[in-house]
Amino acid sequence: TIFTVATEDSEMIKAKLAAAAAQPMTPPAASPPATAVAHSALALAAHRERQQRCGGPNVVWVPYVDTLVDKASLKPFMEREDGLLYLGGRHAIAEMGVAWMLQEVQPAAKSVGAQLVEHGRGHLVIIGPGWDDELVHSSVGGVLLTARRQGRISILGTISDKKLAESMQRYRVLAAPAFNMTGVATKNIHALA
Repeated sequence: TIFTVATEDSEMIKAKLAAAAAQPMTPPAASPPATAVAHSALALAAHRERQQRCGGPNVVWVPYVDTLVDKASLKPFMEREDGLLYLGGRHAIAEMGVAWMLQEVQPAAKSVGAQLVEHGRGHLVIIGPGWDDELVHSSVGGVLLTARRQGRISILGTISDKKLAESMQRYRVLAAPAFNMTGVATKNIHALA
């Protein structure tokens, strides 16, 4: 089990997990068949053996923190470039989000005067693994290839951490469409910082 938690919550969560692990597992109140009791006893013994061998619940703590950056080193918002920055690896849901930006957001931006070419307000810059491939096995490959041919997207692919930090400060807008609603991505928190 992996937990990503805010630093201020981690001690409280650790204490609750330790308390839960220390609770004895009690059999159910009803009298199950003898085979179920034997099976439960074996499962309980195996569970306790794993806990003793591993020192408790198998938990990995990943603090939800990052290195503080000196405000003076940040590029002022109004000095940042126009364009939409998308961060993330290529997978089916990401492809849907990028296609939505190309088919819905860019036309809407163009209708109010935004340029879609490089350095334009509606231009989409994509950073992440998989996007610089040939897009052969893509459900939206035609949309992406057309946008690339028309100069409406720039695909940078996988870049260094240093270039990623620079890109996060280079553009005014981080585009992060969310269709599957699985939570807040760390990239969104970074963009707000």
